[in-house]
Amino acid sequence: MVKINILGVGFDKYSLAEFEARFLDRLRKKESTLVVTANPEIVMAAKEDPEYREIINNVADYVTADGIGIIKGAKMLGLKLPERVTGYDLFCWYLQIANIIDYLFLQTCVGRRNNCCFKPCNSGFWQKLQIVIG
Repeated sequence: MVKINILGVGFDKYSLAEFEARFLDRLRKKESTLVVTANPEIVMAAKEDPEYREIINNVADYVTADGIGIIKGAKMLGLKLPERVTGYDLFCWYLQIANIIDYLFLQTCVGRRNNCCFKPCNSGFWQKLQIVIG
């Protein structure tokens, strides 16, 4: 999918429902996933820090618009993002799906380049989910 570029950060054009479906597919396949919920502060930090911008643009599997400023900025540029997909909303959803698909949520992390982990209940391997919450 083509990303929408806002000040050097590429945003995915997924609604919350589209993101959830894609994320669940990756989780079922036991694929590690880096999700960046980028708000204007994250975008400005990425603008100033090339390494951080590189991680967001080339390592993250998903970059969501976490903030109305991102939605309005896209509109000012003549671009359209479907809706805000916030870190808070995703975090609450992650906790809900942890029970639905038989995963235990083991660690909560908030901040730049931290890891959160899901572990299958009856398995010895760790499924890593890397999250940057804006």
